[in-house]
Amino acid sequence: MLLFRRLPIKYKLIVVVLLTTTIGLTFTGAVYLSYDKIKQRESLIQEMLVLSKVVALRSAVALSFNDRKNAFATISTLSIRKNMRLICMYDQFGEIFVQYFVVKEESACPSIESLPKEALRLNEDYLDTVIAIVRNNGKIGHLLVRVSLDELKERVDNQILVSIVTLFCSLFLAFLLTSRLQRQIYAPISQLGLVAEQITRKRNYSIRAQTDNEDELGEMVRAFNDMLNEIEQDKEQMNSIAFSLNQAKLTLTSKNTELEAAISEIKLAKNELSKFTSMISHELRTPLTVLQCEVELMVDGIRKPTQENLDSLQEEVEHFTGLINDMFELVLSDARTLKYNKEYRFLDKLLTRSIELFEWKFKEHEIELVVDLRSLKNIETLIDPHRIKQVFDNILNNCLKYTDPKGKLCIFSDEDDTYIWLHFQDTAPGVNESALSQLFDRFYRVEESRNRLTGGAGLGLSICKTITEDHQGRILARPSPLGGVWISIGLLKNQSS
Repeated sequence: MLLFRRLPIKYKLIVVVLLTTTIGLTFTGAVYLSYDKIKQRESLIQEMLVLSKVVALRSAVALSFNDRKNAFATISTLSIRKNMRLICMYDQFGEIFVQYFVVKEESACPSIESLPKEALRLNEDYLDTVIAIVRNNGKIGHLLVRVSLDELKERVDNQILVSIVTLFCSLFLAFLLTSRLQRQIYAPISQLGLVAEQITRKRNYSIRAQTDNEDELGEMVRAFNDMLNEIEQDKEQMNSIAFSLNQAKLTLTSKNTELEAAISEIKLAKNELSKFTSMISHELRTPLTVLQCEVELMVDGIRKPTQENLDSLQEEVEHFTGLINDMFELVLSDARTLKYNKEYRFLDKLLTRSIELFEWKFKEHEIELVVDLRSLKNIETLIDPHRIKQVFDNILNNCLKYTDPKGKLCIFSDEDDTYIWLHFQDTAPGVNESALSQLFDRFYRVEESRNRLTGGAGLGLSICKTITEDHQGRILARPSPLGGVWISIGLLKNQSS
């Protein structure tokens, strides 16, 4: 049905005529074939009843005198009938008296008990006729005559073939006739469609459809032309109104877009400010609380101002100072106002200096350091050494904090066509892959998977990312083959100032 809807009107007319013709001829042929088949079967039944009765009557004497030879000669006369299969004669006790097989497929007469009680038995392949043999008003036996229905089937098949050929010839003639007549209906409609398409594409309302028809189609074409006249008259007025509305719409859309952008920026700034204030409050409160508690304990005399306790206070003050410095660096990095004094430096020497500063801390935590920077020898790149060293120190400090004792840190380098890569691979604990992409977000911590033993605001990696990107470089985080985290820093080769 969907395919029929998509057809052009001229093809729809042809299809309707052909379908109507096909249905009519098919129905007529089916009725005729059914009627002829019924009549042919009735004719065959009548013929076989007459022949069977004649043979039964002539065989009565031979059966009564037990004359098998004459009985066989009598029933064999039926073999001249086309499509005869077998003839069987039974005596009054149901025993086979004589039998005659016309075709090889029949090799035995059925038993008297399997014969139909009626005189006839008709199935798809053959017709059985059973006639009682009577002499002196007494039943002395039965006669079975079986004839094949192949002749009837062949006749039906031939009629079906003739009907199909007739159907196709009729459809071909109907197609030729319809193809010529459909133009009288399709031509005006087709012209209307072409005119409508040109008007839609060119917006030219001066085009008119032409027709000579005086029927309903002609009236439709003339009504369509009248409608075009009215549309053409109102076109200029509608265009003027549409232009004014469009200008007003553009102005309103522009104002609306600006307003939505301003509201979005305000909401984003408000959310960022709220989040930043909350984080700052939390991060500053922790060291201040610890510092306050230790001072109060000393004031109350509970703890003595020993060198150990004073060192603890100094550690908290240094932690607090480092936190404030990190926040200051974060503000500068967000504003992209970090100052850089770039110069050509050897990366291996800069990284080695940072490693030497942290080496005793790694030994203290029983973390093995494996360093291979041979690929960096004699390679200079344009960097701010202070900022890049800050990145190295942050990465090494993170590895120190987040690597279990008796672990391992591997530092090595390589390069590709664009970047010089510095890799830091540590051992467990690791970070879920879903959390790796957030390691460089401000204030982000992975408390569950990275056992945090020391303080920090979660700002170091965020600042590292800003410094690296300001050097047109890249910083990546992925799972380490050693079980921890793999941090990779890529710096551009041969940077220009």
